[in-house]
Amino acid sequence: MLYDLSQVLAPSYQFYALGAAIALFAGASAYALIAPRRRPKFHAPRLYDETGPIDFTALDKTIKEGFRNYKGKYFTVKEAHGETLVLPTQFMEELKALPDNMLNQVDDVDERFLSKYSLLTTTSVGGRVSVVTHSINNELTKSLGNLMGDIQEEVVHCVQELFPPCDVWTELDIQSKLVQVVALVSGRIFVGLPLSRNQEYLDCIIGFTLNVFLAVPEIRAYPPLLRWTSRYLNPKVRAVHKSLATMKRLMAPMITDTKQQLEEGTRPHHMCAWNIKNSNQKERDSLDIQAQMQLAASMAAIHTTSMTVTNAVFDLAARPEYLQPLRDELQDIRATESSSYLSKTSIPKLRKLDSFLKESHRLSPLLLLNARRKVLQPITLHDGTVLQPGTHIAFPLHQISNDEDLWENPSQFDGFRFQKLRDLPGNESKYQFTTTGATNLAFGYGVHACPGRFFAANEIKMILIHLIENFDFKFKGDIERPGSLWTPGGFYPDPSVRVLLKRRLKA
Repeated sequence: MLYDLSQVLAPSYQFYALGAAIALFAGASAYALIAPRRRPKFHAPRLYDETGPIDFTALDKTIKEGFRNYKGKYFTVKEAHGETLVLPTQFMEELKALPDNMLNQVDDVDERFLSKYSLLTTTSVGGRVSVVTHSINNELTKSLGNLMGDIQEEVVHCVQELFPPCDVWTELDIQSKLVQVVALVSGRIFVGLPLSRNQEYLDCIIGFTLNVFLAVPEIRAYPPLLRWTSRYLNPKVRAVHKSLATMKRLMAPMITDTKQQLEEGTRPHHMCAWNIKNSNQKERDSLDIQAQMQLAASMAAIHTTSMTVTNAVFDLAARPEYLQPLRDELQDIRATESSSYLSKTSIPKLRKLDSFLKESHRLSPLLLLNARRKVLQPITLHDGTVLQPGTHIAFPLHQISNDEDLWENPSQFDGFRFQKLRDLPGNESKYQFTTTGATNLAFGYGVHACPGRFFAANEIKMILIHLIENFDFKFKGDIERPGSLWTPGGFYPDPSVRVLLKRRLKA
């Protein structure tokens, strides 16, 4: 049980606690003012005024300027956590396979998002992020063939339950609907029925992400020595801990049952079981760790996936001429299936759909920067540059996706751009939605490229396939495709946009 500090302390002691907190705050603030500011020494242009306030809302513009003026070179930008060294892709090959004790992804995330207090990663409760990564790589991805039926069944259930009949053109808040669809589909694989359809569980996994990202700037406002108090004093941080407490309560019976089944030799087919199996004894026995793993996996799965599908729906509503070619391709593939469900082997044959999604992702990325790492040991690059410990590095995803040297007419949407590239000799296995590389950074790169991208891609495609086959789309009125909105660090589809859907009449 989590306690609110004001409830635990007797009233006569609350003023003492407040006074002590003020004293600690003053001391910590004084320390922050007099302590030397340690930062790695970059011999690179700093694209911000070191003496004035930082306009984080202009970060996209700043990176665009840096990419244009220092192309093929590096430059630094200022983010909420401090400086980030933005590198050109020419250094990617030599950095991508460096071990975690030299270049670390988790340390970068933990520092940028204050995971110790925000509970963003499993390290915050004493666990290893690698457990979930192992479960995804070695169980989830390898089990996709057996999970295709469950995924498609859940998509059908979700649309039936969440969408109106749409017998006539019906205005829909498509983004909020898709968040719920993705939460239900992901939950079906992560914890299975019936928990995956429990409303409290759904509210918890959807709300955790929002709670974390609302809490991080609040935590950062505290002096470092006092950040531990935010759990008790700040409502947004308390909400994060409440999410963990809720997940622990909901999952406790399931974890007990799953452990029993594993001991008896039964292998339940869900993420909870895989995490328990891949945990060490300490992690296996910790309800905090097992519950946080579920929250972290859900956070990674739900919001990025739902935003990707939303962007694809926006692109279809703005360009309905793509619907019929996509439907024709689906009809051809379904004609080869013996079941009403598409098999794992059929999905790669949907090359037009794959290309459309990749183009949508290219023009509507969710991140400005990706392939982020924190340097832990000195690293000498091939040009002699030494990356010092403490340096945060990243690559300019958004600018690479719009680079005229890489893409023909990069500002123009061409839904079958990547299908045409794959049709060229030698490109059959290139330019796929899940492909990673120096020109394909949406899912990261190297040993820490997004491990869940294959599951996410199948989930995205199953949802989009069901929508394409069953509905027509359009925007209300004669409007162009709405642009994404911007927050420091990334983009998201405009939640105020409504899409009109109408159910198709099938012969």
